[in-house]
Amino acid sequence: MYKRLIKIKNLLLLLVLCAGLSSAPAMGAETLTLDQAITLALTKNSGVEITKARIEEKEQKLKEMRSHYWPRLVALGTGARMTNPIDYQLGQGSIAPPMQNPPIPIPLPPNDISIRGDETSFVNVTAMVVQPVTQLLKINSGVDIASTDVKIAGEELDRVRGDIRYAVEKVYYGILIAGRQKKEAELRIELEEARLSDAKNALESGVALPLEISGLKASLLDRKKERLDIENQVINLTYMLNDLTGRPLETETLLDDTLNVPDKAQTLAQYDESALAANHELAIADLTLKKATLAVDAAKKEFLPDMNLFALYNYGHDFNVVNNHIGAVGVSLSWTIFDFGQKNSVLGQRQALHHQAQRNYQRVKNEVQREIKKEVTNLRYSDQLVSLASQAVAFRKNALKLASDLDDTGLRLNTAKIEAEAELAKAEADLFAAQLSRRLVLVNLTKLTGRPYVREGV
Repeated sequence: MYKRLIKIKNLLLLLVLCAGLSSAPAMGAETLTLDQAITLALTKNSGVEITKARIEEKEQKLKEMRSHYWPRLVALGTGARMTNPIDYQLGQGSIAPPMQNPPIPIPLPPNDISIRGDETSFVNVTAMVVQPVTQLLKINSGVDIASTDVKIAGEELDRVRGDIRYAVEKVYYGILIAGRQKKEAELRIELEEARLSDAKNALESGVALPLEISGLKASLLDRKKERLDIENQVINLTYMLNDLTGRPLETETLLDDTLNVPDKAQTLAQYDESALAANHELAIADLTLKKATLAVDAAKKEFLPDMNLFALYNYGHDFNVVNNHIGAVGVSLSWTIFDFGQKNSVLGQRQALHHQAQRNYQRVKNEVQREIKKEVTNLRYSDQLVSLASQAVAFRKNALKLASDLDDTGLRLNTAKIEAEAELAKAEADLFAAQLSRRLVLVNLTKLTGRPYVREGV
């Protein structure tokens, strides 16, 4: 008997030690708050970096389009060596005089003249400054389109940031909820183990049947499976959180469940008004429509002729037939009078894109309004769910108190108290999940309205 008590004592000490180790924070685990997670995601997430690079690309494109306003300096040089040198014979009398009445007795030229290049090689260099004139109208349209692309890229960056914030909060809340659910699962396991122990004692007394023991063992395995599923869910959610925050996937993290006060809820009309003014999807659709309008205007300007002002200088070192230094100032004009309908086809394409952009804007507007209405309905549902869950927690606390009192008096088995603790843990997990679900609805409404993501007290 004494040896048996020693074994039981050692077993209890081992269980306490194991429980302490399992509940202690992992060595090297990093504590992370929600605001820290959001900050990391916004600074290190690859999606944000890609969108920033896209903005830089559009800004460089805008600089390129603006550069077309200014004159172009063009230089062209040619050097060659003749395989056959110039050797031209101008015969006597081969030039007819402009006035032959009275006839001129002397032939022009009076003698045969030989025109021969001094060298068999030549060099020719031309420098030209060209300033577009009528093209400035087309360039202005191109600049406006490029500027709109920069604005679209900026709205896309804000949209990506909002999506990342929402994703971080969703994963963060999922891990916290799973932690509460794991606590409930562990109490359920403890309850099944207590029931199994009571059943084994009853079996030895001849009160219980072996069939009941088998059923309790199966229930215990089911509870352990539920805990295993929750642990696996936490691991997967932690991987997602590490990926969103730009950290190695295997980083161990302890989450702080101290959350700030959520944003105050607004009315449906207020949410709709804010979304029409600042929703990023709607802003992108509106800017795309403006871009399509500019593209139609640019296509119409293609019917104008191209006129340039130019000044050039030419230097030629060749055969001494003409002057080596030549300068010129003038106007050049180019106009494609007939192109078999090419410009009209381009204009038709731009008008079709404009029509698509109009329809898309209305579609996005309807989707945003529908999503806001749905989330406002979810907010009301969440409020009711939080109220019911709060009442359930109060009832479960009272039930636990009664079970504890009966356990202290020895009128009930210990399983009644453990079951009450498990039910209370479930109620608290449900309340916590309902509260976080409400917060998530408010976060999504913040994203839909396009408002700056700033929490109260932060």
